[in-house]
Amino acid sequence: MMPPPIRPEAGTFLLYNPGTEAAHTTIRVAGDVGDGLLIRNLTTGQRCRVVELEPDSLLEGQVLELDSYMGQTRTVLGDSIDLAFPFHEEGYITLAPCTPFVRAMPVSYTAGSSVITSGGGFLPHMVGQFVYLDGWKSIRQVNDENTVVISERMSESGSTETPVVTMNEIEISGDGLDLTRLEIDYIPRVR
Repeated sequence: MMPPPIRPEAGTFLLYNPGTEAAHTTIRVAGDVGDGLLIRNLTTGQRCRVVELEPDSLLEGQVLELDSYMGQTRTVLGDSIDLAFPFHEEGYITLAPCTPFVRAMPVSYTAGSSVITSGGGFLPHMVGQFVYLDGWKSIRQVNDENTVVISERMSESGSTETPVVTMNEIEISGDGLDLTRLEIDYIPRVR
C-alpha cells in the first residue's frame, strides 16, 4: 500500500512515514532546476528551494544532497563529499509521522459517490488524513462519526477495512525543470 515513488518531474506525490516521530530526509537531485526547484511538504508547511543547478554543475554520477538532519547541502560522488550551499536557497524537509492512525477501519462506499461510511470512529482530526480505497484518497470533510467525504468519487460499490493515516503531500514545482534524478530518502523513527 506504499504510494509510488517520487518521479523527477513537477507534480504532487505522497510519502508515507510509518514512524511515530517526524523523520529527517535526504533529498538527492541531479539535472537542471531551471529557474529554481521548489519542494514543498504541504502536510507540514515546509519548503526547500534549490537554485543554479545545471547539468554541467555536477560531475557524471554526482548528485546534490540536501540533508535535513545535518542542515547540509553537499555534492556526493562515491565517497567524495563536498559542501555545496550556493545551490541551497531555502529550507529543508522533514516528514510528518503517520500518527494518529487507525490500523483497520471498516468502511462502505458507493459507486459515483465520494462519501464513505463506517459504524462510527471518524473523528474531526481526520480531515487531511488518507484512507486506502483502490489507492490513497484524502479525507476532505468529516460529517459525523459515521460519514466522511473523500477526495475522489468511487468507481464501484463495496466494503472493506482501510487504514486511516497521515501522509506527506510533496509538491515539486519550478519553471524549466529538466531533472534526471529526484529521490527523497528517510528513516522512520518510533518512540
